[in-house]
Amino acid sequence: MKNILKIAFGIFLILLLIKSSFALVGVAITTPELQLVPGEQARWGIEIQTVGLQDPLLCTIDIHKTTPLEVTLDTPSPIRVPANERFPVYAAISVPKNTPNGKYTETFDVSCASLGETSGSGSSVKEKHSNLPIKYEVVSSFTRPNYTVPEKPKTPPAPEVVLAVIVVFAILLIIMFTYLRKQKPKKKR
Repeated sequence: MKNILKIAFGIFLILLLIKSSFALVGVAITTPELQLVPGEQARWGIEIQTVGLQDPLLCTIDIHKTTPLEVTLDTPSPIRVPANERFPVYAAISVPKNTPNGKYTETFDVSCASLGETSGSGSSVKEKHSNLPIKYEVVSSFTRPNYTVPEKPKTPPAPEVVLAVIVVFAILLIIMFTYLRKQKPKKKR
């Protein structure tokens, strides 16, 4: 009996060591089945879960395009996903105006690879989740409200653009003040 316990404990330790050397990436579909009216747009989302990972990931999302669904990711693929987070990925989805009513299922893959920025982390990640579903129903009018997904955030202009505008504005002010100084009438004595 003692030998069986020792063997079971040894197997448990080996499995624990094997598990700790691998890191897993989770993908959760955060938007349930949507209703789409042809020609109109809705919002859709997933969550890439890297909780427990030490390195950021580079994830590619590949929509299979087997149905009329048009998907436009807010952040173009590949996407840099920070370590140890639940990272939301949103998209605008729509179907063309001539799409017949009915239920559809589009599929997509999410492939992630570690960027390996932390040296000696002891874990490696290269994972692919295949044939994940985007379920939707094309209807002529909504029979229920769709799940609400945040709108695409407005992206501020790049810092280089802001700096260039400030420099151009400063140059124009200098030119204007120089011109006005030269045009000042001289006082007569």
